[in-house]
Amino acid sequence: MALPGEADITYDRTKRRRRTIAMSLHKGQRVKTLTKVVGREPRRGVIQRVEAGTVEVRWNDGHISILSGGALIPDKDPAPR
Repeated sequence: MALPGEADITYDRTKRRRRTIAMSLHKGQRVKTLTKVVGREPRRGVIQRVEAGTVEVRWNDGHISILSGGALIPDKDPAPR
């Protein structure tokens, strides 16, 4: 169960297995996306809002996305200057 301002987002790791992974995401957390192309830099941003299984992210390029599902992972790299 998520605390206020957090969401438990679950997703299927593979389509063949019904195994799920839960992540807690919260406002202000740095995240990145996984890439499908080897060598491509992941898209990085900061969570602006978490609400009912959706997450609003402001990307480093200034764009904003509203996502659901397991498209985000925590980013341990420091924020850009």
